[in-house]
Amino acid sequence: MLHEVLRNQAEEKIQNERRQVMIPTSSNGSICSSESSAIRSRFPIDSLKDFIKFNGDLRDGNYVMQVRNYLRTIGGRRLTKHDITREKLASILTDKVAIHYNFCGTNRQLKKKPFSTLRIWDLIHNEVVDFSYQTKEADDTCKTWLKQAKKRMETTAEKLKTRNDKDKEHEGEQPKKRNQQEAQENQKAYSEKEDEFHL
Repeated sequence: MLHEVLRNQAEEKIQNERRQVMIPTSSNGSICSSESSAIRSRFPIDSLKDFIKFNGDLRDGNYVMQVRNYLRTIGGRRLTKHDITREKLASILTDKVAIHYNFCGTNRQLKKKPFSTLRIWDLIHNEVVDFSYQTKEADDTCKTWLKQAKKRMETTAEKLKTRNDKDKEHEGEQPKKRNQQEAQENQKAYSEKEDEFHL
């Protein structure tokens, strides 16, 4: 138990030191929020063309540092490494882009591109893999996430359609409810007038 606590504290210290080294700072030592907000606004990438360009942009060392810092903000202590890997993937590219990839690019019939050879996977992989979460586990998580992209898109489309149908139903009910309320109010006013007349 004590050994585990000490190990966790040592890991946290190392991660904090890494973050301090990697976070871009201005001349006065404050974190450059303009760089981080600019990088955040680019994600998640929603078109294949933009994603290919983005992966090419990862040749620039400064840009790699910015993306790495962005990736470090995703996830949390309470999440499993599996969940963190999926969150990092989802924060970089949408399912609309993910459906064009599989991990190895071996499906020639569907013309899938290999994700494992991309620079962004190297960055994500390096962020999540450690002694408790091995390369094979990270690769398997990525494979599954890519494989399920089409299903997630279909589910999202279904939910959106259901929500739109409910909104249309609700819009149709509003005038009916309003008319019913007006009729009740008129009936009440009429009854009150009638009561006054009989007195």
